[in-house]
Amino acid sequence: MGMFDWVEFKNPKFCSHCGRNVGKDFQTKSLDNMLLHIKEGVPLPRYAREQLTIKGAWQFSDEGYGIIEVHTICPKCSKYCSYNVTIRKWTLTDEG
Repeated sequence: MGMFDWVEFKNPKFCSHCGRNVGKDFQTKSLDNMLLHIKEGVPLPRYAREQLTIKGAWQFSDEGYGIIEVHTICPKCSKYCSYNVTIRKWTLTDEG
C-alpha cells in the first residue's frame, strides 16, 4: 500500500471494463507521495508547488502543467481502472 496522493473529481468516473461507477476518489503515485488531497478545480497548495515533480515520462512545466495517472480498483469486476488527467495552472482538471 504505502504512501500516495489522493485525487478527488467533481463527477464520478466509470470502469472501462464493465461500465460500473467507480466513484470520484482515486490514488496516484505519479507525484511525490506527499499525502496530498488534490481536488478538481482547487489549486495545489504553495508548498506542494515548490516541491512537486512527476515521476516517469511527464514533467511539470514552470506554468504548473502536467499529466498524471490516477487509479482505483472497480468494486464490481475487481479490475484495475487507470485514467490520465491534466493539471493545468497548478489545478486538477478532468481532462485526459
